[in-house]
Amino acid sequence: MALLQTDQGLVQEMRRIREQISRDIQGLTLEQELAYFDQLLADPQRPEPKVDEGNLKRYRDLKNVIDTAREEGRKQGKAEWERYKTLETARKLKLFGMGMEVIVKATGLTIGEIETLR
Repeated sequence: MALLQTDQGLVQEMRRIREQISRDIQGLTLEQELAYFDQLLADPQRPEPKVDEGNLKRYRDLKNVIDTAREEGRKQGKAEWERYKTLETARKLKLFGMGMEVIVKATGLTIGEIETLR
């Protein structure tokens, strides 16, 4: 439970900082925003973030999970897009009056899949 409370504390602190930065840069031009962040990073009074091995491990684990999910999402999206394009090609070939055998050879779809297209 203490681990969860620590994580919640970090999340709350990150939200507080994000909200403060959002208020600070609201209405600034891009150049002014860049100057703001340069000044923020160069501030010698800026407290160093607390890093302990537990937090670092949790951060790395979470980052790996997110990166893996993002990559899997890209692969799934690409596969869905390729499927969509194949079905769209078959649909157009069918509209142009191409024979079933030609559409099957061109797209790799089954006759049943092609017959369901509108």
